[in-house]
Amino acid sequence: MKRWNLWMLLSLFACMAWGQVPAMVGTDAGERQVQLSPDENKKLRKTLKVLQRKALAGNAEAQYGLAYMHFLSKEYVTAAELFEEAARKRHAEAQQMLGYLYAEGLGVSQSYREAVKWWTKAAGQGNAMAQTFLGYCYLNGDGVAQDQKTAVDWFMRASEQSDLYALLALGRCYEQGEGVGQDMCQAARYYEKAMEAPVRALALLQEFPTLYQCDPFVMGTMLDRYEAKLRLAAICGLGKGGVEKDVSKACALLEDEAAKYANAQIVLGEIYYEDGADGTPGSYEKAVMYFTKAKTDVDDDWSGIAAFFLSKCYRFGRGVPQDVAKADALQQEASAKGYDEAKSLDDLLEKVFTHNSIE
Repeated sequence: MKRWNLWMLLSLFACMAWGQVPAMVGTDAGERQVQLSPDENKKLRKTLKVLQRKALAGNAEAQYGLAYMHFLSKEYVTAAELFEEAARKRHAEAQQMLGYLYAEGLGVSQSYREAVKWWTKAAGQGNAMAQTFLGYCYLNGDGVAQDQKTAVDWFMRASEQSDLYALLALGRCYEQGEGVGQDMCQAARYYEKAMEAPVRALALLQEFPTLYQCDPFVMGTMLDRYEAKLRLAAICGLGKGGVEKDVSKACALLEDEAAKYANAQIVLGEIYYEDGADGTPGSYEKAVMYFTKAKTDVDDDWSGIAAFFLSKCYRFGRGVPQDVAKADALQQEASAKGYDEAKSLDDLLEKVFTHNSIE
């Protein structure tokens, strides 16, 4: 079984030094500077003073809010201490975040068992994100005995609250047949729901647009919605698992993204390649166009996968004049980057879906 990366979002942390601007925001592409507006900076100072006063008085909601601010600023030790204070008062969101810190070893010693303990407490109070994270623990066997059916049960509970991460997870489960029977129609249904799921973020961050955009879970929502869109497009465009093939729907889903992102270009390229194999005129040429765009990407994964597919086009003269020498050169380039005939189409597409970034 392919181990899923529970924390595909975790490189997207915001680093905010309170009272100082500009602030540094971490992303999977490095760190960039963001600037708090004067109004945001003034309002933030006032908000922090109120949170500090209430937190010292033992208010669990204030302890949680203050802890979250420390979390965003990468002050993980302080964040963990405050989250734990609130968590011991049965504050569900604090319990969920404390579990998160234990899972990642941020400000505390890494421990999936401790993460599971706190997520179980939060999940019992109906916290959807904790339910989803527990599901991943059971799916992967992190801190608990691996049990895919129990994982799906937790995902189902969280999905009832329209939790995006749970909806995406259920789509994957049905697509890959993990914990449930493989069912591409159900997978597509959950991916569609994930694309429409609401953003969940700390309420007070709504007052600070810059901080809101830097919240790793807000940024994660963008990434997971995008993954859901990629997966849905592939199911529809390739007609996977008995789903009626609909190339037009797939193209409509990814048309805007394909103008910017290499993984969308690869998915559309493969959809058009398979459509060409079904005899649709002009589809091979469109496939070559998208693979060629993706091959120019600086990421070795994208350029390697694109070179792999382009080698097939040149080898068999599909969408381009047949050129075996060029096909061999492209195949060597793809192999050097880890992509060759040993990789199945599903393996390649899974890489495209999960190695995700939006800049």
